[in-house]
Amino acid sequence: MSGLFYTFSIAKRGMAAQQTSLHVTSHNVSNSNTIGYSKQRATHKTTDPFPMPALNNPVGPGQLGTGVEVSEITRARDEFIDNSIRRETSNLLTYSSRDQFLNSIESIINEPGDTGLSNSLTKFWDAWQGLSTNPENATSRKLVVSNATALGDSFRQTYTQLEELEKDLSQLQRDHIFSVNSILNQVSELNEQIKQITINGQMPNDLMDRRDALLDNLSEHINFKVEKGDFNSIRVVTKDPNGNERYLVADSKVINGVAAIDDVSFKIGAKDIDKSSFPLNINKTTDIPISSPKITFKVYIDGDINKPSIKTVDLTEDNIKKYFNVEYIDSDNIRIDSIKDANLLYNKGTKDISQAIQNAESFDFANGAIKGLEKQKVEISDYKNQINDMARTIVIAVNTIHSNDNTKNYDKDKNNYINFFEDIVGSNHPAASLKVNEVIVKDVSKINAGSVIQDKDIIINTVTGETQKPDSGDNYRAKRIAELRNIRLDVANIKNSNDFIKQAYDVSSPTFTGNLAKDPIIQSSSGDTVDTYYKGMVAELGVSAQEAKRVVENQENLIQQLDIQRQAVSGVSVDEEMIDMLQFQRAYQANAKMINVVDELLDVVVNGLKR
Repeated sequence: MSGLFYTFSIAKRGMAAQQTSLHVTSHNVSNSNTIGYSKQRATHKTTDPFPMPALNNPVGPGQLGTGVEVSEITRARDEFIDNSIRRETSNLLTYSSRDQFLNSIESIINEPGDTGLSNSLTKFWDAWQGLSTNPENATSRKLVVSNATALGDSFRQTYTQLEELEKDLSQLQRDHIFSVNSILNQVSELNEQIKQITINGQMPNDLMDRRDALLDNLSEHINFKVEKGDFNSIRVVTKDPNGNERYLVADSKVINGVAAIDDVSFKIGAKDIDKSSFPLNINKTTDIPISSPKITFKVYIDGDINKPSIKTVDLTEDNIKKYFNVEYIDSDNIRIDSIKDANLLYNKGTKDISQAIQNAESFDFANGAIKGLEKQKVEISDYKNQINDMARTIVIAVNTIHSNDNTKNYDKDKNNYINFFEDIVGSNHPAASLKVNEVIVKDVSKINAGSVIQDKDIIINTVTGETQKPDSGDNYRAKRIAELRNIRLDVANIKNSNDFIKQAYDVSSPTFTGNLAKDPIIQSSSGDTVDTYYKGMVAELGVSAQEAKRVVENQENLIQQLDIQRQAVSGVSVDEEMIDMLQFQRAYQANAKMINVVDELLDVVVNGLKR
């Protein structure tokens, strides 16, 4: 029943509630600059009134309140905003990874500039043009060799730097995968702690903030969605571009981990797959064993690069297409363009990790840094292929005109000449091996410009066999090579001399009986000049870089706006907390004053009645 002690209890509860609120306010202020922290609030509710309605309760004017208590401490969080930020962060990292490495490629290409490949090409063609007008001049010949050497150096440097960048991408991709596994392990551990604390009737706000911060971090690496579970637990689900979903975390356990494929360890049958040798031809008869052919490769998990696991899959057409970008498969050969940048999901519940890897499935994330790096590796491979195509076309075209060194009887005197460049026919990376023939480097007189000086007054035309006075007009080979600057060719499809001759001389029959030096090169209506082909590649790179930069800026602005909305809901405002602190302080003082009043009244009752 009501009385002074009843009032005393109400005041005591009031002090306790205000003290709890002050404690929460202090916690908010302390974490005002903590990343991922959500402001908390102590929810006050009235305690059960007295008396409760019953037949044996005394009749009175109404129920008397019993005070206040803190029912729960909640955190301010908007799940819709959280999910939006994570989704857009995954999109951002897809393009920011691309933006970063496209900028690196632009630095490697270095166009326009005085040290780029375009400048080397210009000087190379200019040197041949100069030689065609002054073939007997040793300086002109040396200039051709020096500029051709510089061109080879430019190709080699560009190609090597692209290869190194590709290796950096692979390592960075593995680092991201290791981070994903680490985050998933932490999320699963926090999930279990949160679940147990919730079961015990408490609200683990700080632990949920830590889990949300981990999920924000995870969204930088991969795309996923969060499903709610019992007792504040969650499930993490990822999805591939085709909409196939896989659980990563559920029931406080990591269901699937992510494994990094070592893309330099592939074997098809007994044949090692060398990435620098793409495109690669696999002969089904000589390269693939008859019994139980397999594809094998190394797989890394949890960042331990010293302990790779070996995964083996059956050599089937489906598996080949799963792990490789295939140009074609016929009855005799498999033509592979590149290795696919797939990831593996493996069952973390399997105790035998080797068995888990064997049962792992290929999986392609839809967004995130890992996906962005995968896309960028494909782009780098494309640029490498274009650089190789340019180098191959230049070498084949120049050598064909310079030496007629090919399998057809294009010129009866072909055996008298040597290649200007070292032969690269059949090479899978000619840009890395383009260089001037050592014989010509040592003796520039070996350059076949179309005429060979026998003495100061006589020139024997090596094409016609005629003897004549020196005349720059008969230097057909140097002229033809110089003309290549303006000849449109299908650069990507010139693999040998036959391909070049069919395009440049409009030859439809398998045998060409003309003269490569004297017959005019026919301007094709399709294709590009080598210079235009390269400029197109540079322009495409520039457009891609600008597009990536534009998307990154848009995504950053969008995420910034979403973060402002999140901070409006979850962020700690010190000014607001100070206002709340004063409010709780005054309420605490008022309750303390109430206790003081009750104390005085009790003193009247206990001591004042003695008088």
